[in-house]
Amino acid sequence: MACVVSTKSIGAGGNTTAISAYVSINPDVSYRQEAFGALCYRFSSRELFLISSSVVIPLLDALKKPKDEMELIAELGHVTKTPAQVVSALAALTKAGVIFRANETTNKGERDDD
Repeated sequence: MACVVSTKSIGAGGNTTAISAYVSINPDVSYRQEAFGALCYRFSSRELFLISSSVVIPLLDALKKPKDEMELIAELGHVTKTPAQVVSALAALTKAGVIFRANETTNKGERDDD
């Protein structure tokens, strides 16, 4: 298992993720807590989708204000067994368009569309 701040493998499966960007909830997406995780709705496309993970709601609640990924991992340490769970949830939420990552040169919470 590699250090969480590296770009080396984290946990089993050899997933590689670089951790450094600020993370914000997409303002076009709304979510609601459910027993299985979260029910999400994207207003622009009228898309409804489910995310089944016990980490999702605490992670989204922690993102009421944009945060650095390392801040999220530290804050969610009591909810998850490993930092890899937070990294995996961030990747899934990013892929689904629920959250976005701004690169380090932008201000917290601003989307980097370049």
